[in-house]
Amino acid sequence: MDPLPTASSLYGPGTFICWLCSLVSVLISWRFNRHSKTHDTITNNFLATLTLPGIAAVHFIYAMLSSAGEDGYRTYLTVTLEATSCICVWYSGVGGLLVLLAIINRSPKRLLCTLVVHCLCFSVSEIIPFTTLADISIATQNVKFFLFVFSWVLVLFIPFIMRAALYDRNWQWISWQKNQKFCTITAWFTICWALSFALLLHSSYNFFAIEPNMLRAEARPWLARLTLPRSGIAITELDQIVAIVAGVLTLLVTVKESITSRNMSHWARYEA
Repeated sequence: MDPLPTASSLYGPGTFICWLCSLVSVLISWRFNRHSKTHDTITNNFLATLTLPGIAAVHFIYAMLSSAGEDGYRTYLTVTLEATSCICVWYSGVGGLLVLLAIINRSPKRLLCTLVVHCLCFSVSEIIPFTTLADISIATQNVKFFLFVFSWVLVLFIPFIMRAALYDRNWQWISWQKNQKFCTITAWFTICWALSFALLLHSSYNFFAIEPNMLRAEARPWLARLTLPRSGIAITELDQIVAIVAGVLTLLVTVKESITSRNMSHWARYEA
């Protein structure tokens, strides 16, 4: 009997849980760590958060371009496409929080890095429902409603976050004279938001035109759509266990540093 096809262990359940821990640690650090909120630095856990979805998006595009071939190779590509697409969809939804926090914290370096990966993963997520490989289960069952809801929530929520970002840390309105560069960037984001809104309207029309029964009750339950990447890798394998332990330790260290930063004196925060 031929063994079941598996994707790379990079997309295994342990690695995915480690990535989720890194993502949560970045969100905690940017929101609750006083030192991290005021310094536009690129940390290791932030790089780890961007690396996996970035690699998954590039791998998905490469696999799509090489989808033709023998049946065995096509089966391997199907598993690879499903694992990579799942990661891209997760980041398309959750990664928007990183974009919003980067805008609020006025961190242009973090914002640029996050936007590049987010646009790449969002583009892959838009491709999934129209792929010709219909045997990818996540493309036909898991993605559409998940992506649809998160996209609309993100697009409709951005104007309120951008308005909040136009206040300084003391909640004083930032005038054009005080910070012209930031207001120029905000104007560009407003234009991009309008274009994204128009694109989402067009995509939503296509989704309903191609799949009019997408929102019917017989579709899979909501929690069933939030699945792990189906890579064929067992979570009990050594490398997956190590990845989980590393992710949990990273999350615990981030929580500890955030609590420590809240207890720092004003002078200690200034020196940091």
